[in-house]
Formats: sequence, structure tokens, C-alpha cells
Amino acid sequence: MRQRYLFIFAILLFPLVTGCAADQSAAAPPAKIASPANNVAESSPLPRNPKKGVTLAHPNCEDIDALQASWYFDNQAQPPCPSASAVYISRVYSAQQANDPASLRAIIDTASTSGWLLGFVEPNLPWHGNVSPEEGAKAWRAIEEAALPLGIKLVAPAPSQHNPGTKILPEYDPDPYGYTWLWAMIESYRSLYGEKPHFDALAWNFYDRDPNTTKAFLSARHQEAVALGYNLPIWVTEYAGRCWDTDKYPTGNDQIMSELTPWFNSTPWIGRYAWFANRIRGDEAWGPNHQSCSLINPDTGQPTPLGQSYRDF
Repeated sequence: MRQRYLFIFAILLFPLVTGCAADQSAAAPPAKIASPANNVAESSPLPRNPKKGVTLAHPNCEDIDALQASWYFDNQAQPPCPSASAVYISRVYSAQQANDPASLRAIIDTASTSGWLLGFVEPNLPWHGNVSPEEGAKAWRAIEEAALPLGIKLVAPAPSQHNPGTKILPEYDPDPYGYTWLWAMIESYRSLYGEKPHFDALAWNFYDRDPNTTKAFLSARHQEAVALGYNLPIWVTEYAGRCWDTDKYPTGNDQIMSELTPWFNSTPWIGRYAWFANRIRGDEAWGPNHQSCSLINPDTGQPTPLGQSYRDF
């Protein structure tokens, strides 16, 4: 009899127990366990190529991420994109800035963030840096005195690619120095101060449709630098094809992109490189008809075929 009562009690109690269990299950569903696939999808993106940068001809900050650049510059002292995911490298554009204590101090303050400072842009050209080797040496001394105590590394001034004596534009006299401007500056510095100037990297700009021409030029400059005691990386602070021949050579940059950029990546003494430029409309005063070099279509904001290739390096 006792067993019969227990059996009946269990039958009556069972719905209550299962009902409570059902209520508890609805109120507190088990936590979802993330799958390995979910974890991979939510992880950080792959690191960017530390060599690859971009010249910002226009301050469209979104272009930096679109091109997956790890650093950028715009020939100015202050960053146009302070919240960018890439490193900004400031520049002393000319000797005049270096000789102005207030300007130099502001540039040094910005450079302390990245730890690098770019020297004058094409100092051999009157429409850019426009400074003699001797005046450049004096200005460089001022830069050294301001930057080196703070541990800021210095990239040498970046001359253009032209041979000495080249008449580049009809309204200007022939350029007496061309790419040798840097070697002349080093000699002037030695004469003034009895020692060679301090560089942590060298720099040149180069434009040509033939990648082998660029390779030969940079290899020759590297050998000359080593002979002068500067076994340093070279930063190619501007490169592209012949942007100004867009009508004549609308795809003249393709071979430069496909052959020269991988060479930069595989050459140990190429420290960094930056394509010129992020976006070019073609009506800029400094670049009429240069739109073939644009990595971003200025009308759509999307990478051009050239920009897509650059993004993937």
C-alpha cells in the first residue's frame, strides 16, 4: 500500500517539476558559445605593409584606409588626418622653415609622435625646396640640434631625379645639381662643421614609365651613398609613371605598379615608398593632366584599378 501511495504522489508531482524546469529554461537560455569561425571573423585585420605609404595630394583621410597604407605624408608639418589608422610623417618643406625657430619647434613637436622627420622636398628645384647646398647644410644643422636630442630620426632632403644641368621647365634656368644636390650639401656641411651630416635614411623622388630605369637610378644612388659612408635605407617619397602624359599614355603607370612596387618590397635597402598620389583630378595647378596617377577616383571615392593593385601590396 505504501508503495502505491508513493507511486501516485510521484505521478502528481511530475508536471509541477517539469513545468518549473521549463520556466527556468525559458528565463535563462544557455549562453551561445562562439565558434572558431566567429572568433576569426571578429579578430583584428592583418597588419599593413610597413614599407607602403601614400602621398596625400588632397586631404581625403578615408583614402588611407582604402589603400591600406601604413604611413602617409603631405609635405606639411601638421597631420591633416589626426585620427587616421596610419602614421603621419611630418616634413620640413624648406630651409626657410628650418631657420624659423617657431616653425621648426612646431614641426619637431609633431615629428615626436612618429619619431621621424622628412627633409626638404626637391631642394634643387626653384618651385619646390629651392635652396643651395650651402644654405641647406646650415638649415640641416639647425634641424639636427632640435631633433636629435629628442631621438627623432631624420630622412635626408629628397632631390628630384634629374641629371645636373637639365633644363626642366622653359621658364627656369638649367638645374646645376639635379640628383647630386644631396652630395653637394654633404660636402658643404663637411666644410662648415668638419663632420658629415646626420641621416637615418636617404630619400629621392622618381617618375618614369620604365621600371628598370627607376631600379637602375636608385641602385646607383645607393652605391654612391655607401661610398660616402651612408649605408642607409632609401625612402622613395614619390614615385609613379609619367603622370603628365595621361593623354598619351593613359595606362603608363601599370608596369611601374606591377613591377616596381614588388621590387621595393623585396629590396632590403628600400626602407619605405609612397605612390604619388591618393587622388588627382587633373585640373590641379601643380598637376595638369596628371589624373592617370590617381589611386582613388575623385568622382566616386573608390580605388581606381591602379589603386586596387596598390591596396593589395
